[in-house]
Amino acid sequence: MVVKAGTELTIEVLPDENYACDVITIAGQDIELVNGVATIKYLGQPISAYFETVKYQITLVTNGGTVEEDTIEYDVETPVTLPVPVKEGFAFRGWYDNEQFTGDKISSFPVGTSGDKTLYAKWVQIINITYELDGGDKGLNPAAYCVEDSFSFADATK
Repeated sequence: MVVKAGTELTIEVLPDENYACDVITIAGQDIELVNGVATIKYLGQPISAYFETVKYQITLVTNGGTVEEDTIEYDVETPVTLPVPVKEGFAFRGWYDNEQFTGDKISSFPVGTSGDKTLYAKWVQIINITYELDGGDKGLNPAAYCVEDSFSFADATK
């Protein structure tokens, strides 16, 4: 297409999914796009469009635990490794994309992942075990266990 200098020109920028373009540059001057469109008087200068990745958010619902940041900003070009929260008296059992903790645990998102996400921390209570061994040794028996775990006690020794 050939456009003569002085022609009014409507430019529509259509970035790929997960990318955005809010400004075009003509002869060193930025022109803001409104809904991806700008109308200019074309004077023969080069036109440049610069694209940025769309930023998404992961919201971490810790269910009483703590993490450094409860929201993580990411884009499709960056992998995300999720933090491990802490909660006194509980063991962390993973992040899930639903409050019922069904499906697979999520520990990271690979490059190419997009969209806002909300993740929920699953916890199980840790029960401390006190042994009355009359001078014996608990041996390989645990000092604590999680209520969802099963185990067998070994014989104590004296």
